[in-house]
Amino acid sequence: MRKMNIKAITYTIKRIFFVAVLGYLIPISLGLYIDSLLDLPKISFSLGFSLGFFLEAVMFFFGLFLVFRGCYDLMKYGDGSPNPKFPTKTLVKDGLYKHMRHPIYLGWLIITFAAYIHFGSLPVLGFFFGLIIFVHFYVRKEEKIMEKRFGKDFRTYRRNVPGWIPRISSSVALPKVNDK
Repeated sequence: MRKMNIKAITYTIKRIFFVAVLGYLIPISLGLYIDSLLDLPKISFSLGFSLGFFLEAVMFFFGLFLVFRGCYDLMKYGDGSPNPKFPTKTLVKDGLYKHMRHPIYLGWLIITFAAYIHFGSLPVLGFFFGLIIFVHFYVRKEEKIMEKRFGKDFRTYRRNVPGWIPRISSSVALPKVNDK
């Protein structure tokens, strides 16, 4: 295991906090405020308190796991971070990235959907769909950058590893490509 860059770790933790507060808590709070201001109807899932709470909690903590483990894998296997200020030095194809290309984004989407289930808020659901659209276009831009940085190695990785729905079996070996 490589020695992880302390600056990258610190910066990544700060960025996660920044994204959580500005990109998640504020829009959801704003959505709930709009709900109360306009007296919008709540959507109930009628799962019962314990089952509904359990489902929300599982989704929330699974989403958090994907976010933090995805960041950890970038630091451990790529000697960098998810932030462009400290990019990975190598293409990460281990850990969660062996099973899917975008575990961090998927984690944020799952957390947001868990908030929608919890609050039953139409503006929060709108935020969730808006986040899906934003992430879709951001990922396309990010993958073009990755293709420029890692070339044929990234194209092979993209062809063999799904973007969003994890491939549970790791039996598909990715071919080694020499970057010269």
